[in-house]
Amino acid sequence: MASAVLGIASGMALSVAMIGILAGFDKMIDLSFDVIDRSDVTVSFNEAISNKAIFKLQSLPGVIEVEPARVVPVVLRHGLKSHRGAINGLVASKAPASGRGPQHGHDSSGCGRNHFV
Repeated sequence: MASAVLGIASGMALSVAMIGILAGFDKMIDLSFDVIDRSDVTVSFNEAISNKAIFKLQSLPGVIEVEPARVVPVVLRHGLKSHRGAINGLVASKAPASGRGPQHGHDSSGCGRNHFV
């Protein structure tokens, strides 16, 4: 009898846990595609380009908004540890207000990629 009660309780706990995981997954999908990245098309360039490309993309039929961003590959090092990653630069008017100092959207170093969403 005790093992049956324990089995039922374990089954219910697993069911509740799975419902929570599925709800979290649904929330993550909604956040990713409805809030963070609402674009239909992303155009990437391997080299830095001029602002003329932004204006040309804006002039295409059906384009509502163009959001330029700069992505630069970096290697972060601390002591013996290192991590390969990227620094994302946004246009100041599109950058989230974090209160952590200035955020720059233009980089003329010539490395990395420009993304137009």
